[in-house]
Parts: sequence; C-alpha cells; structure tokens
Amino acid sequence: MFHPEQGWSLLCNGVVLFEDTGELLPDGTAVPPSRQREKVRT
Repeated sequence: MFHPEQGWSLLCNGVVLFEDTGELLPDGTAVPPSRQREKVRT
C-alpha cells in the first residue's frame, strides 16, 4: 500500500515507512527518523 499524498507506505513485511524516514514496526515499535546533521561553519 502506497500513499505518497499522506507521506507513508506499507511494506510487505508489515512495516509502515514514513517519508521522513521514520518507521513503525509490526510489533508497534516506533523508529525515529534518521536525520543527518548539517555542518555549521563558524
């Protein structure tokens, strides 16, 4: 199931994948988005 207008997809293994790279596993465990930090120049 794929709903790009809502920002999520259901994978065949039961994982809900969000466009911000967060995940909801079949057992209900939430995996936070993996965001890379931008380097700040000083």
